Amino acid sequence: MMGTPLYMAPEQLRSEAIDGRVDVFAFGVGLFRMINGYFPFEAEHPAALIYLVLNEYDLKFTPQVPGGLRELVERCLEKDPRRRAKDFDELVPGLELLTEKCSETGEMTSSLRGIESFAKRTSKRNPYLNRVMIKNPSDFFGRQAEVRKIYSRLDASHPQSISIVGERKIGKSSLLNFIYHPKNRKRYMTNHGNTVFVYLDFQRDVELNIPKFIHFLSQMFDYEMKFDRNYKRSGGTLEQLRAIIEELHDKGTRLVALMDEFESITRNRNFDESFFSFLRSLANNYNVAYVTSSHQELQMMCHDQNISESPFFNIFSNMPLRPFPHHEAMELITVPSRAEGVPMERHADQIISLAGYFPFFLQVACCTVFENLADDPEAKPNWDRITRSFRDEVDPHYEFIWDHLEKAERENLFRLSLGKRTDKKLNYINEKLIRRGYLQESQGGLEFCSSACRDFVLEQGQKSIGKKSFLGSMFKRKKR
Repeated sequence: MMGTPLYMAPEQLRSEAIDGRVDVFAFGVGLFRMINGYFPFEAEHPAALIYLVLNEYDLKFTPQVPGGLRELVERCLEKDPRRRAKDFDELVPGLELLTEKCSETGEMTSSLRGIESFAKRTSKRNPYLNRVMIKNPSDFFGRQAEVRKIYSRLDASHPQSISIVGERKIGKSSLLNFIYHPKNRKRYMTNHGNTVFVYLDFQRDVELNIPKFIHFLSQMFDYEMKFDRNYKRSGGTLEQLRAIIEELHDKGTRLVALMDEFESITRNRNFDESFFSFLRSLANNYNVAYVTSSHQELQMMCHDQNISESPFFNIFSNMPLRPFPHHEAMELITVPSRAEGVPMERHADQIISLAGYFPFFLQVACCTVFENLADDPEAKPNWDRITRSFRDEVDPHYEFIWDHLEKAERENLFRLSLGKRTDKKLNYINEKLIRRGYLQESQGGLEFCSSACRDFVLEQGQKSIGKKSFLGSMFKRKKR
């Protein structure tokens, strides 16, 4: 299989016979991107992208795209090549008619307004704009201790399964992608040559079940094994999947399945206890290992108690993912900015004070500071403006975290934001918040992970007190 996955037609990805209609599909992808500003099929990982090209039928156009243009693009992107235009001669009349109509009505103008701004670029490339999983290994910073530990376990004589557990926006997906990357396997592993890695992402499929799981896994076998045979057509039952694994095992092939946000499986009622017993038997009897990520320990996120108490989870060693240590935070702040000619090392203390050591929040703070200094790297940063811009972006994430904290955790954090001590009986709560990265110990006692987080907690606590006072006064009036 050869090609660029973003532009490849489904029949190319399935290694079927192809003709000029694959060029029509690629043209449709380019045209879709020109009029919308994004690709018709986008995912954080190549394996997930391939899954969408093959299975996603709902194309999301921006509202201003004219209906005729939408229909033409949809005809180019038909998954079944028999329903697609067979060549460009078939498209010409429709394009000419559409051009004539839009010239008369001016309809095309509104659909192209976004393209001009999309094409504009600043003089210096901001290396901190990424807000999703980091795909390029050269953009990945930190986590070297975790990387070495994961690879050493996967490289063992019998590969070992690992459960990565960490808070939201701690960098779990980026770590999994780094582990998946072929160049990194060669760098860290002895057994990289006979180990097949598959990356499974089920987040977009809310109707996932066992047959779909097997289909997706077999599809990834086809992709990763360079289509040496059609695994996807080997069947859709667990025993047929076992036969595939046994075949690979007999060839000396080791299998590592990377599964991001694995709670989408453990919480799914379509996956019963026997399914997890099956996964365990594969890991015990063949050279199979799983690397999963979740924001809590998997046993705590099962839809059935029998599953949470099953021996499946005994095959995993837990790896908690914490905020960056100081030296890794410094690496993220200094290396990319220096490469782009806007060195930020002298502002590192203020950046860490504002954002803390969570990779995502550091990335946002660095992005904001970089933009502030891009025109004049020697200028003094406007920290008031930087703080406002930073809070505008991160407050929705803080709100999500705040809403999912326990009541006692919120109360402890609010007391600390007021500069008060917490009850010694509740020290276990503070210890939990330290482990999760929201508090840290210092010579003066406990302090927040960042000034922005402290200010957010203070604001939320004051809002809560205001609501209680209002409700209390209303209740007193009613009582009178």
